[in-house]
Amino acid sequence: MSLLAINKLYYSSEEGKTVLENISLSVGSGEIVILVGKSGAGKTLLLEIIYGTAAPLTGDVIFKGVAVSDLKLKKNLSLGRSIAYLPKTGILFHDRTVEENIEFYLSLNSFVKKDKSGKKLAILIETGLNESAAKEIASLSNFEKKKLALAIVGINQPELLLADSPADELEPHSSEQIVQYLQKVNKQGIAMLIATNNFEFAKNLRGKIFLLEEGKLKAIS
Repeated sequence: MSLLAINKLYYSSEEGKTVLENISLSVGSGEIVILVGKSGAGKTLLLEIIYGTAAPLTGDVIFKGVAVSDLKLKKNLSLGRSIAYLPKTGILFHDRTVEENIEFYLSLNSFVKKDKSGKKLAILIETGLNESAAKEIASLSNFEKKKLALAIVGINQPELLLADSPADELEPHSSEQIVQYLQKVNKQGIAMLIATNNFEFAKNLRGKIFLLEEGKLKAIS
């Protein structure tokens, strides 16, 4: 059984335009799957539907054998631990420091009950920002922001990571570092569904690649 299964999903805009058409996709445990498409292709919408913050017109999103659309599942705290989502807009507060951002998200996290100071230090070391803890987010490079955000959403060691454009708009060298970081995380057994408009980045991740174009999904590797 797949960790995540999407079956015959359709979504239309309020104007009646078909945005997603007959989308079927699966992600196995520990697998990397990449969605490639231009801006506006529907990649973000598809991730939001999977995470449960948007609803399809028809179709099913099944996570570990249970429909994500089930209201009981949405209210179940275990879902928040099993699926992590990094939206394209990011999660960091730019007028706060690195340390304050980490502390804020740790304070919201009901799964990290003990040693939050140790967890904060681990994130700082993992991202290489231990000497930049007092810096405001606005002063960091785009690469540093992306890596910090990925580390924060992965605090709970989720079974599935959804990441929207984690390396888009980065220089090639920084993009490759994000690839290496994601592959390192994947080796911990975390499955990934990643959306990007950067085909080179997608290839470097060495996962299954799907093209989302004109509302339709096509496997290309």
